[in-house]
Amino acid sequence: CSLIVDSLGWAAAGAFVIAILGGVLVRRAVLRRVEIINRAATAIVQGDLSRRLPTRDTSDEFDQLAQTINLMLRQIERLIEGVRNTSNAVAHDLRTPLAELRARLEGIIRSQPENGVAVDEIHHAVADIDRLIGIFNALLRLSEIDSGMRRSGFRAVALAEITTEIAELYGPLIEERGINFGVDVPAGLAVSGDP
Repeated sequence: CSLIVDSLGWAAAGAFVIAILGGVLVRRAVLRRVEIINRAATAIVQGDLSRRLPTRDTSDEFDQLAQTINLMLRQIERLIEGVRNTSNAVAHDLRTPLAELRARLEGIIRSQPENGVAVDEIHHAVADIDRLIGIFNALLRLSEIDSGMRRSGFRAVALAEITTEIAELYGPLIEERGINFGVDVPAGLAVSGDP
């Protein structure tokens, strides 16, 4: 009977030692994975949005979490790139009308024209301001479309109509540079969107 008790004692002690060693090994493996994820996350927080969390192509919980976070990071990177492109477009689209408006108002100040001429110039300046407001409204619409808020208001948009408007807007600037410019858009082309 004492032999059985001793055997059970040694078996229990062996199982306890194996459990402790197994726990230590599992803990080290888990902490190693956490440290790898932590280093990658620190690089991302410091501004390296191209960095991704490493995966081991397994289906364990760490890989599932890393893949989800990587998808989120791709979406964030895409949105930031969109904001950067929008900022560049805003700067480009607003520079010319603001410069024209400023020049027109400076001209009025310098020349101090008669009342009728001044009123005409003020009307032109108001038209420039309306154009700027239109650009801001279009940018706000683009932001709403990108976030998904404006898609419910989409309608059929005739591409010929939009192309003609763009040609009328930029045609004189292009022709001033001595470039031949013409538009030939077949009727009937349309897309679903916000004009």
